[in-house]
Amino acid sequence: MYFSEILFLISLILMINYSYFSLFLVLYGSRKNNRSIDKKRIKYPKVSIIIPLRDEPSRLIDGLIDNIMSLKYRKDKIEIIVIDDSSDTWEKNKKLFESRLTQYTLKYIHRKENRGFKPGALNDALKIASGKILACIDVDSRLPKTALIDAISLLESDDTSYVQYITRPIIRNKISKGYSIYIEFRNSVFQPAFDNFERPLIIGYGFFIKKDVIEKLGGWKENALAEDLDLSMRLSKNGYKGRLIKDRYVLEAAPSLYTSLKKQQERWIFGAFQTFIGVLKETKYFVDKKIWLTYVVLTSMFLSLASNFIISLVPIFSFLLNEKINMFYFVTLTTINNIALGLVGIKVIVSLLRYQSLKDIIVGFIIGGVLYNMLSLKTLILFFKALFNKQMRWVVTIKADSYKNICEIDYATIFAALLYGLAFFLSIFKAKIFTLWMLSLFASTIFSLFCEIKNR
Repeated sequence: MYFSEILFLISLILMINYSYFSLFLVLYGSRKNNRSIDKKRIKYPKVSIIIPLRDEPSRLIDGLIDNIMSLKYRKDKIEIIVIDDSSDTWEKNKKLFESRLTQYTLKYIHRKENRGFKPGALNDALKIASGKILACIDVDSRLPKTALIDAISLLESDDTSYVQYITRPIIRNKISKGYSIYIEFRNSVFQPAFDNFERPLIIGYGFFIKKDVIEKLGGWKENALAEDLDLSMRLSKNGYKGRLIKDRYVLEAAPSLYTSLKKQQERWIFGAFQTFIGVLKETKYFVDKKIWLTYVVLTSMFLSLASNFIISLVPIFSFLLNEKINMFYFVTLTTINNIALGLVGIKVIVSLLRYQSLKDIIVGFIIGGVLYNMLSLKTLILFFKALFNKQMRWVVTIKADSYKNICEIDYATIFAALLYGLAFFLSIFKAKIFTLWMLSLFASTIFSLFCEIKNR
């Protein structure tokens, strides 16, 4: 077997692992469970709603306060804890909360230094929270009116430690359509399967957890870039069970700029690798090996994003070493991969059709595909950074249209554009079967560079 064929085989194995594990989750998640919400059992325990803030626009804060005031629950049993890391607007924010939430207990903390970023803010809130139940939301989150009643009805059970809502983005532009593809993939593929394991993934907002449980775990891990996934892992490791509410959902604002979406996805990928490597080191501590294996495969699936970078090397080495690509390998392996990927894609599209038109879904898949094509090289870089315990700078995801990203041009994108351009050029002469593939990678990186320059 030629060296270029070995590279192609490695790339397709990564893709097939991603596709068939996703298909397994779809099938497992389609199994029905008989668990239901019994609202008669609720005893109205005190709830602490934790809200981290940092330089958020007033309109988002106003919308959040409206949402809190609409919740169906005893107001004397709700405590609002705001942890504000804003540099200039925190006093204005505090007055806004104080003037409108007069019927609630309000605790407001301004942190001059944003130690630990969001997980650090959550830990500071945990120290002063007096509620039996903690509700964690972001400033752009919008809970359904019965959110507290529904979640706490489930948490009244001794064997349920946390509750996570399905989330749904507010669609405002083409970028948010791309973001919705990632969210719906999580909602329709991962979450139902993990709910059947009684271990739904914590998303970071729209979730409720017993205070004594999070205290036993030592709070949130402040050096984890994906603190929600890390918390999911530690809950699972210690045998805590959760529930997923699927018939109602938490609304969220989607990133409105391409560079915001890109930085967010990079943070998710790096955080997943951080967690994945940590799990490998703590295998012996897992109570349920099936859950451990599932999480390992889940987080390692991000490695499949690196397959495009690996496959871009095939035309280059095929040209340099004067090797031919066996058509049988190409046709067979891509067909095997596309069967599973197509079935999973149908599941995601059917779910998206509940709140989007087919035209918007197509646009979303194009935007999402362009971004993940471009992230192929960056995924490998992030993996090795996590492997060698390097840190990634936390960048707040900007979700307001009036903001511009303050970020530098990513040199990995420039290098990828040059590499994919070369691969496309050489494929024309030596590996024509890859021509369209390399063209799509090259076009994706050029588009990404254009967006990064435009959003600066």
